[in-house]
Amino acid sequence: TSYTHPFADLDLLRRGDVIRTRARGGRITVFRVFRIATVEEASYKEFVLRQPRSPGARVITLFACTPKGMRTHRIVVRARAQGREGAPRSHESGSSANTGGSSTGRTDAT
Repeated sequence: TSYTHPFADLDLLRRGDVIRTRARGGRITVFRVFRIATVEEASYKEFVLRQPRSPGARVITLFACTPKGMRTHRIVVRARAQGREGAPRSHESGSSANTGGSSTGRTDAT
C-alpha cells in the first residue's frame, strides 16, 4: 500500500488541481487533473492501462491503494499535460526525480 509513501495523499487531489513532474535534467511538466476514480483491486490494471482517445495526448496516470493501508481498491488520478515550466537545469545529477503537487499544496509526490 502507499500509506506512508509519495502517493499517500493522492485522495486529496481534485479535478482542476495541478501536478508538476520533474524529469531527468530538471525539466518540469505541468499537468491538470481531469479524472479521479476509485476502482476495485481486481480490475484496476486494465483501467490504468487504457490509452488516451486522441493519439499523441500527454496524460499522466497516478494510482494508489485506497482506503489508506488497504489493498481492496485503487484511487486512479488522470491529468493532461498543460505545458512546461522553465529550461532544463544543467546542474542536476543523472538520477531521475519526479515531484508533483496540487495547486493547493495538498499532495507532494517524490
